[in-house]
Amino acid sequence: MWLAGQKLRAGGRGRAGAEICGLPERCLGMEPDLLRSTRTMSRPEGAAFQRSLALHRAVVQQVVREPKLLERASRRVADWRASGAVALPYVEAWERILSLPIGALTAELLEESEAGHDRRQVSPFAGVLDPRERWQILRQLGSNPHRATG
Repeated sequence: MWLAGQKLRAGGRGRAGAEICGLPERCLGMEPDLLRSTRTMSRPEGAAFQRSLALHRAVVQQVVREPKLLERASRRVADWRASGAVALPYVEAWERILSLPIGALTAELLEESEAGHDRRQVSPFAGVLDPRERWQILRQLGSNPHRATG
């Protein structure tokens, strides 16, 4: 699994590293004027973007039906923090997102920006969709389910 946090290691936690990962300044603990907002970033295009968005739309439906999935996601993020397996800015972003009311959480999960896409590549909701549902979504998009991520 590709970890978006790997991009941060190249640039460090300074301004350059933060701009590379595209996370909002509140997630990095930096001064607001040091980073541009994710809301002004261009919307990425392409198959990977469409896959991650489609898969997370299905995740949102599952979370609405089964709110306990949020607890599972929160535990996964806590494990990331404890193990250091995921870059801290992504851990902090997911902790913030998972603490939001469902409407705001949904908006963050489906944010159509580069930062939203990057976060979906390091999603604590991996495994929420059963393989058949995931494959069906990927087939509808014309993707090979065995090589796509999400």
